[in-house]
Amino acid sequence: MDGNIYLIFAVAGRRYALPAVDVERISPAAELTEGPSGLAGVRGIANVGGEAAAVADLRAPEGPPFPEMELCDRFVFFRKLGRLWGVVAEEVEGAAPLVADRVTSRDEKDGGTGVFEVAFDAPGKTGILLRTPENILSVSEDDLSLLEPFLLPAGGE
Repeated sequence: MDGNIYLIFAVAGRRYALPAVDVERISPAAELTEGPSGLAGVRGIANVGGEAAAVADLRAPEGPPFPEMELCDRFVFFRKLGRLWGVVAEEVEGAAPLVADRVTSRDEKDGGTGVFEVAFDAPGKTGILLRTPENILSVSEDDLSLLEPFLLPAGGE
């Protein structure tokens, strides 16, 4: 599969994308076993074909309380440093070719520059935050709020 084909999914009104080659499985959200304490944002542990996978909830990156899961939610599983991980997705749009553009979330005078890759799949549509298995779990609420003009429709959702 081409390196610029991404799986697009939505969490809390924001669209994210992972390289499709890194996605191992998409499954309906299911019951999770309670995970070890101290893992911020990890909602629980899923059994994926006999392999344990920590599942993060990007809607609550600092941890509990987590929003209720809905029947339409999905888990998107990927490998990070050889371990299986998952994220809760409220909607999975599918795979599509995307071209990355760089967006700066803040000026250097405001304490450093946060540079993120964002793609737009159509003119006038909201941006898609491109992530990798290495950084999908590391975007902060501060950065997301600064990126909102690119990631949410005008006026928010």
